[in-house]
Amino acid sequence: MTKALKWIGILIGVALLLVVAVIAAVPLFFNPNDYKPEISAAAKEATGRDLTIDGDIELSLFPWIGIKLGKVEFSNAAGFDSTPFARISNAEVKLKLLPLFKQEVVMKAVTLHGLNVNLQIAANGTSNWDDLAQPTDTTPATTEITTEAGAPSTAPLAALAIGGLNIGDAKISYDDKSTNSRYSIEQLNLTTGPVSLTTPIDIKLSTLFKSNQPELNGQLQLATKIGFDLNNKRYTLNGTELNLEANGPDLPGGKATLQLKADIAADLKAQTAKINALQLNSIGLALTGAFDIKQLMATPHFNGQIKLAEFNPKTLMQAMAIEAPITADPNALTKASIELEIDGNPSTINIKSFIIKLDESRLTGNATTSFSANAAMPAIRYSLNLDSIDADRYLPPATEGKAVTPVTPATAGAAVVTLPTDTLRNLNINGKTTLEKLKISGLNVSDIHADVKAKDGLIRFHPLSAKLYQGQYKGNVQLDVRGDTPKISLNESLQGIEAGPLLKDFMDDDMISGKGSFRIKLTASGTTQESITKTLNGNGNLSFKNGSVKGFNLAQLVRETKARINKQPAPDKTLTKTDFSALTGSFNIQNGIVSNPDLLVKSPYVRIGGKGKINLPKETIDYRVNAKVVKTEQGQGGAELESIKGLDLPVKISGTFANPKFRLELDKVLKAKAKEAPDKEKARIKQEAAAKLEAKKKAAREKLEQQKQELKQKTKDKLKKKLKGLFR
Repeated sequence: MTKALKWIGILIGVALLLVVAVIAAVPLFFNPNDYKPEISAAAKEATGRDLTIDGDIELSLFPWIGIKLGKVEFSNAAGFDSTPFARISNAEVKLKLLPLFKQEVVMKAVTLHGLNVNLQIAANGTSNWDDLAQPTDTTPATTEITTEAGAPSTAPLAALAIGGLNIGDAKISYDDKSTNSRYSIEQLNLTTGPVSLTTPIDIKLSTLFKSNQPELNGQLQLATKIGFDLNNKRYTLNGTELNLEANGPDLPGGKATLQLKADIAADLKAQTAKINALQLNSIGLALTGAFDIKQLMATPHFNGQIKLAEFNPKTLMQAMAIEAPITADPNALTKASIELEIDGNPSTINIKSFIIKLDESRLTGNATTSFSANAAMPAIRYSLNLDSIDADRYLPPATEGKAVTPVTPATAGAAVVTLPTDTLRNLNINGKTTLEKLKISGLNVSDIHADVKAKDGLIRFHPLSAKLYQGQYKGNVQLDVRGDTPKISLNESLQGIEAGPLLKDFMDDDMISGKGSFRIKLTASGTTQESITKTLNGNGNLSFKNGSVKGFNLAQLVRETKARINKQPAPDKTLTKTDFSALTGSFNIQNGIVSNPDLLVKSPYVRIGGKGKINLPKETIDYRVNAKVVKTEQGQGGAELESIKGLDLPVKISGTFANPKFRLELDKVLKAKAKEAPDKEKARIKQEAAAKLEAKKKAAREKLEQQKQELKQKTKDKLKKKLKGLFR
C-alpha cells in the first residue's frame, strides 16, 4: 500500500511537471501578436467599430498568467468625429498561476497608463456609447456550487491579494452638443497599496478638472484608507483627506479652496453609517462635526452636531466678493460662531438646539423644517431667544453734519415696493420669539414677545408685547392674502409711556412730553405702500398727563402779535413750548384722512382745544387750535397774558409732516378786540355815571346830616334861652 501511494505521488508530480513545462513552453511556440487581425475582426463584428492594436501583446503563463498591451485604440461611433472613443498607452495584468487551484487570487500591481475615454452627445441627443449599451435578450447563466447539505453556495474566494492598482495620466472628457456643455477630468492618477480581503487599502488620487457650465477649472487630491468586511458588508474610509482648488469667474474672488477630513464607516447589514472627526475648511470658515445615520438603504435618518468656529462675517463677505456693509459701529459684524445639534430625514430637518453668536449678541433656540411634495414651501416651526442687540450698530453711519434718518412707518412703508403675495400665500410658519433687550432707531425696548402664525394665506402676529419707557406695548397684527387684494388689520396700544424720552430717542425731538397712552385700530388693503395708505381706515385715541408741547408757545405768539400791532420789532425767541396738565383726543381715519374733532389741552392757566385733518397720502396738515387764557397770577406769559385774559386765540397749523407751520390768526384776534371795545366803553360810562350818582348821594347825605346837626344846635340854643328866661 505504501509503495502504491508512493508511485501515485510520483505520477502526480510528473504530471504537474509536464503541465508546467507545457505552460512554460506555450509562449515559445505561440505569439499572440499573430492574432491581432483576428482580434480586431472579432471586435468589428461585435461592435461595428475598429479596434487598433499598435503595440505588442506580451503573454505569460508561468509562474504568472499575465498579459501586457501596448497602444490600443477603439474607434468612435458612426456619426461622430474621428477622435477615438477610448485608447490606452499601455496596460499590464498578471496573476500567479498555482494559487488559482486553491481559489486564491494573487495578482501583481495592475497598471493602466494613458487611458483616454471620450464621451460625446450629439445635437440630436444621441450618444457615442448608445450602440455599446444595446439590451440583449439573453440572460447570463448562474453557476451554483451545491454543498453536501444541498444548499447553494457562492463559493467565495479563499483569498485575494493584488499588489496594487496604478492608473496614470488618464483622461475622461464629456462633450454634450445638445446643451453646449463640456466637462473633463485630466491627468488623473490613482495609486493604491496592496489589495486584499483582510487588510485596509491605501488609496491616493489626484486629477485636474475643467467645465464650461459653470466656467471652472482646478485640481483635486484625495487620500483615504478603505477597509471592508465583505461577509458582514462593513466598509470604512479612515483618514480621508480631500483638497480642492477651483478657479472661475463665478467664484467669489475668482478662486475657492476646500479641505475636508473625516472618518467614515458603513454597515450595510445594519443599514447604519457614521461620520466622525469631520473637519471642513473653506473661505475662512472652520467647521467640525459628527453624524450618525440609520436606515441607510431605506429612509435615511441622521443626527449629529455641527460647530462653526468663530469667524469674521465682514472678512467672509469680502472673500465671497460680496460688498460688506459699512456699519455705524466699525466693530459690528466682526465676530460670529454657530453651534447646533441636528437630526432629520429626507422630509424633515430638526435643529434640536442651536447657539448663534454675533458680536455681543447670543441667539438660542430650536427649529424644524418639514418638506412635502404637495406644498410649495416647507413648514417651519421655531422657538427663538435673543439676549440683546443694538440694531443701530449695523445701520450705515450718519453722514457728517447730517443725522441718520430714523425709521418711521412712512419711510419703512415706502421701502416696500410690492407685497410678495404668492410667497406669502404659501407660508406655513408657527414660531415664538423672545428678545430681552433691543435698541433700534434709537428706541430702547425690553421683554419683547412675538408669536407668528402663517397658514393658507393668513398671517398673524399675536400676541405681541414689549416694555418700553416705563410703559407697555401690546399688539395684534394680521395680514390676509387669501383673496386677490391683501388685507391688513392691526390693534395696538401703548400704556403709561414716557413720551418725551421715547420721542427724543426715536426722532431726536421730544415734541410732546408727559406720561401717555395710545390706542389704535386700523384696517387697510393693497399691495403697495401707496395703496395701503389710501385705504387706511380705523380709529384711536391718545392721552397725556403733566407734559408739554414743543413748537407752540402761547405767550410768544402774544408777544409777536403785540409787536405787529404796535409796529415794533419782533421780540426775541424764547423756549417754544406750552405746558399742560392733561392732553386728550380721539381720531378717526377714513381712506387715509385722519380727523380729530376733540383735542383738549388743560393747564392751570390755559385751555386749548383743537380739531382738523391730516392727509396721510399727501403728508399734509390742516389743523386749528383755539387757546384761551383762564388765569394769569403766575406761570407762562406773565403780564403779556393778562392783556388777553379770556380772549380766544386761534392758531392754524398747516404745511407738511417735514415742515409744519404755526400761525396765529391775527385778523380774528383784532375783530374780537374791536367787538370787545364798545362793550368796555359802555361799562366805563356806566361805571362813571354810577360813581357820579354815588357822589351826589353822598353829598346829599352829608348836607342833610349837616342840616340836621345845625337844626339840632339851633333848637338846643333856643331851649337854653327859654330856660334862662324862666329863672330870672
